[in-house]
Amino acid sequence: HHEVQMKIYDYGLGFLYDDNQELLSFGIKSMESRTKELEGTFELRTSQGNGTTIDIMIPIRGNLT
Repeated sequence: HHEVQMKIYDYGLGFLYDDNQELLSFGIKSMESRTKELEGTFELRTSQGNGTTIDIMIPIRGNLT
């Protein structure tokens, strides 16, 4: 099966976050929403002082030939 994968790194300050929390950043919320609309997965990892990593995987549907 085919997919598009993207990893975004931000070596900034990071922020406090856990999966039960609503995202406050409009940009991150938009990325997550669009990923889910395409039946993909969105994973956010961050902590204060350690930056942020976002992993996105979107499946490619249909014939690629």
